[in-house]
Amino acid sequence: MVDEHLRLQEKDSVLFFRNQIIEEETYQLVHKAVEQLPKQSCKIIQLSLQGYSNQEIADQLNISINSVRTLKQSAYKKLRGILKEHFYLLPLMLKMNFF
Repeated sequence: MVDEHLRLQEKDSVLFFRNQIIEEETYQLVHKAVEQLPKQSCKIIQLSLQGYSNQEIADQLNISINSVRTLKQSAYKKLRGILKEHFYLLPLMLKMNFF
């Protein structure tokens, strides 16, 4: 019984560690991809990933909300192209609210 419990704890620790590594690697891939975007689009995506609304981004960057929407849509399209070879990470990215 104790051995079973220890094995389950070890398995949970290994799974937790693996998931942490995958999450960190995914974050790094997305971060590098975002940095490849044009300066304004990069800033918009970074603010968006920090949880800012389109209106808050527009106010902070002194641009219209429509510009934010257009640049964000274009940025996401470019990011999909940049990250297409990492399609297997999409479920994790969605879970982490990257897109």
